[in-house]
Amino acid sequence: MRFLLACVLLGFLKLSTAGDVFNRKQPRLFTLAEQLEPHATIGGYPIWPGENKWRIWNITTHNSSGTADPVTIGVISLFQTEGNKFIATMTVSANLDQGSSVGWSGEPCKRIDMLYKINLGRDFWNENCLSINHITNFPGNPGGRAAELYALIMESGVEVPPTIIQVAFSRTGPNLRMYRVILNINPELAGIARETETQWGRSRWHKSTYFRDADKKQLIDDLVKWATPFANQMEFAYQKRDDAFVSIPSWRSILEKQGTTFPAKPKMLLN
Repeated sequence: MRFLLACVLLGFLKLSTAGDVFNRKQPRLFTLAEQLEPHATIGGYPIWPGENKWRIWNITTHNSSGTADPVTIGVISLFQTEGNKFIATMTVSANLDQGSSVGWSGEPCKRIDMLYKINLGRDFWNENCLSINHITNFPGNPGGRAAELYALIMESGVEVPPTIIQVAFSRTGPNLRMYRVILNINPELAGIARETETQWGRSRWHKSTYFRDADKKQLIDDLVKWATPFANQMEFAYQKRDDAFVSIPSWRSILEKQGTTFPAKPKMLLN
């Protein structure tokens, strides 16, 4: 009887952590550095699994701003490390309900000082923006859950680069629907020297200078080739198709062709 009860309880726990990370707009419970389960969704939108090595550091909600009828936005924040290497973070956000507005008034592709950008959307109210840019002074001065993650990473001996490359995908549409994926990657994994300049405009990763370095230019060119199919698949993810990202490999596939190797296992402290 006890064995049967244990099996039922185990099955319930598995069911409770599978599927969507929100239940009626409430974040599911998690522990810091818990591995994201396969086939997880956020508000019904699929979460790109990458190499199935994402670990959770936050699941939360906030209300949209700048609209007459705000909607609830769900956010899941993930990270990946291997050995003492920082690999990437990924933040996925999506609407958990809908509004009556025609669409979002913001323009994700409006900025002109990015390393790369393209809008694959159909019109102003249906944007599908892909952008690539550099972020300096990373991770800044983290607080809350981010501070807890940073402390864990430091305790584990993981080196966090002060400059990262951000690849952002943003699909917005009518009724205040939105689905965004922001990927922060470590450019040092491509063998590129560490950039310590904290001033964004003075960084050697800036749009005005990065192309003078052949390795930097190659990395951005390769990221554009990798990210473009991802941006195209955002249309299917926006339709909440669970197979939207099946054909998208890890972004690290662009490093493998360069002969870059990685530690085989993450530190046990992060398990």
